[in-house]
Amino acid sequence: MKTRIARILASVAMAAGAASPTAGTAQSSVAYLSQGPNWTNATRTAFYSQDQGSQMIPYAWLNAIKTPDGKPFLFDQLQRYGYLPNAFAPSGTNLPIGFTLAGPAGNQMAGMTCAACHTRNIVANNVTYRVDGGPAIVDFQALLVDMVGGVGKALASDAAFGDFATAVLGAGA
Repeated sequence: MKTRIARILASVAMAAGAASPTAGTAQSSVAYLSQGPNWTNATRTAFYSQDQGSQMIPYAWLNAIKTPDGKPFLFDQLQRYGYLPNAFAPSGTNLPIGFTLAGPAGNQMAGMTCAACHTRNIVANNVTYRVDGGPAIVDFQALLVDMVGGVGKALASDAAFGDFATAVLGAGA
């Protein structure tokens, strides 16, 4: 199993793109810019969270890996990389805008949509405006490096792998 995980990590690392500057903060209230009469809250929700076929990492793994300081990887909805919090995220997932889940319960894959890289907040005169479709300011490279590092850390020792396997598969694993 460790070899399979290592191969998946290698393919994720090779797919990593160029870095972008990190920006983004949590906003309690956002003014949504008009995108025309057909851009409804339902359309926005779908844009933020609807699966488009991307598969980055098993969702159970994403929940099991930790940051270097031991926090759950999704603790801040990935705002540390510039991604925006998603008030429309599937209940209990803590996924940011543009991150999705696909597959059967217990075997879901986390992926991304266009919204992850094309939704932006702009603050002017103490008002946060949301630009759906605008260029995000995110650091995708750092996200992938840290994600690969988190899984790699789980492979570093039998004890760390045991903790990871228990988090993914449950206590009876």
